[in-house]
Amino acid sequence: MLFRVEKKVLICFFLIFASIAVCSIPVRAQPQSSFFLEFIYIDATAGEAAAGHSAIKLGQTVFHYEFHPGGLLLLTRQSWDSFRYYYNDLSNRTLILNAIPLPESAFRNIQHTFLKQYIAQEIDLERHHNLKAEYQLLTNLSQGNKDIAIDGLGFFSSIPGSGNLTAKKLLATVENVLGRDFLSQTLRNLEQSAPVAEKTYSPLSPEINILKTIPDSEPQIIVLKDFLTLKEALLILLKKKGLQIETLVHSAHPDETNGEIFWQRLEELQQYTLKSILRLLGSDRADRGRALLIEIGRYHAIERSFTTGKLHTLYPFKTLWTFKKKASSKSRHDAINHLDLLLNDAALFLERSKKTFCSIPSGELTIAYSMLETYQGKLVFYELLEGDKIHYQKLFDKCGLPCLTGESNLPAIQSQDYYREQAVRVQEKLSVVEKSLSSQYGYNLFTKNCSTELIRSINNSFSGKEAIEETLGGYFLPGAGLNYVPFALHDTVKTSFNVTHQEVLPAYRLRTLERLYREEGEYNWLREGNTLGSTIYSPWEDDGYFLFFTDDLFLSRPIFGLANLCYGALQTLSGVVTAPIDDGLRFSRGLDGFLFSFPELFFFNIRKGSFQVLDR
Repeated sequence: MLFRVEKKVLICFFLIFASIAVCSIPVRAQPQSSFFLEFIYIDATAGEAAAGHSAIKLGQTVFHYEFHPGGLLLLTRQSWDSFRYYYNDLSNRTLILNAIPLPESAFRNIQHTFLKQYIAQEIDLERHHNLKAEYQLLTNLSQGNKDIAIDGLGFFSSIPGSGNLTAKKLLATVENVLGRDFLSQTLRNLEQSAPVAEKTYSPLSPEINILKTIPDSEPQIIVLKDFLTLKEALLILLKKKGLQIETLVHSAHPDETNGEIFWQRLEELQQYTLKSILRLLGSDRADRGRALLIEIGRYHAIERSFTTGKLHTLYPFKTLWTFKKKASSKSRHDAINHLDLLLNDAALFLERSKKTFCSIPSGELTIAYSMLETYQGKLVFYELLEGDKIHYQKLFDKCGLPCLTGESNLPAIQSQDYYREQAVRVQEKLSVVEKSLSSQYGYNLFTKNCSTELIRSINNSFSGKEAIEETLGGYFLPGAGLNYVPFALHDTVKTSFNVTHQEVLPAYRLRTLERLYREEGEYNWLREGNTLGSTIYSPWEDDGYFLFFTDDLFLSRPIFGLANLCYGALQTLSGVVTAPIDDGLRFSRGLDGFLFSFPELFFFNIRKGSFQVLDR
């Protein structure tokens, strides 16, 4: 109700001023175009985005710059659906899109500039990643540690013959198609050409100071991993090794969609997987080992599904969960506090992915099956957590394909002193690359942030200032004036460029609130305006403590902000007492709520609350 009164007052003021202002606004030509550069302003939220965030949309692709650990500001490319879901729904932030029509040539130029920059950035980051891995490898060898982690190897038992009938059947098929001695001969050929960890690194020249001057070569760590991965895959087939049972997951959730069609598609996928294994074995690609491990693992998992009559999939995350030896009292964690919501969400997505699996074209079955692996893994994690059987951990660091690592032994023939010397040289090179990364991609609040770099990249897409003004209707330098602040950049774009239309996408809570008002009446503000009674929002650990929502208020915002300030202060003080019990969680959430309530005293809203699980 209070929200409605405020709204009516604000509408009256708006109509009075708008009627005066409309007469003074010049009418811009609105050329017909199917190509647009859309500037996106993302509303402020608590944390590092207190001044909002900036992005651009080109077609169905969004480009924006994000702050990453290590002080790097990196260009991110996302689909529009994914971007909107994260920022507009999960982060609960309003998006405002200002569209500028473009000629197709200008659209393609801007698109090419961002894609070129994104690819160059990924190459630089990959070079840095490989050098770090190379340094770690040499350091381990210098200490006598010859083990190396192989993605996908962690699924398999080390015991020969553990694969039982499934492994025997798979080996027999391979030998029937490729020949009885094919695997053993391939293994002998591989071992005869085995790389060794003895590459010599030349001393680094002191004048090398940028990424591009370091010559590219095949990183030794990649050559060794490719060799060991393929070797282990061949040994798994030859020695008839099976999966470790704990790396298979199956849900206690009723298999409502596992009908006849589902099993037919699963059989079709198993046959495709078998053909894929045979193709990979006949290939001469050095990097085929990891794909072989995944396909062999999936073949075993599908066979077990047929044997048990229940879907079994490979464990899809990087870190294997750890089981409790005995039940214990549950500690307070987001996942536990919202367990019903998370269980329902995971079960819903698993059922949807099963339906997709049953209806998708044959050529896309592996993609749908990968979705099954992910959602079944999440559902089983929450089921085990509900039963207090595993330790809580944030597992969901998915690596695209099943990637549980196992250890393999490196062939290393040099002395430890040799590897120590090489490690020093790689460390020097790594230091140079890290300085170059910092120089090229380093973040600066005023001169290099999410707003300044968008403008810089757009300007680089044109031949000069005149071309920019002619195409966009305006021009500004990166960070000029207050344009390094996202909301100031938004105002500049809106008033100084050829914006032909604007679209506002209200935050998830505001959209849902409007629907509730329409369906149930305005009195629901009394329930939905606070975090204790709200049926829309449920507090998460990542959100600070606050009592009242103020993003849908304005005139009364300071009053409710003061209440939030006091509530945050009380929680902070009580957090001092509970710190030994909850590791300072209440204190940090209370302090967060206290600090982000201050702007509300001056009519600014930053903190809105977040939603970590929502149906797309």
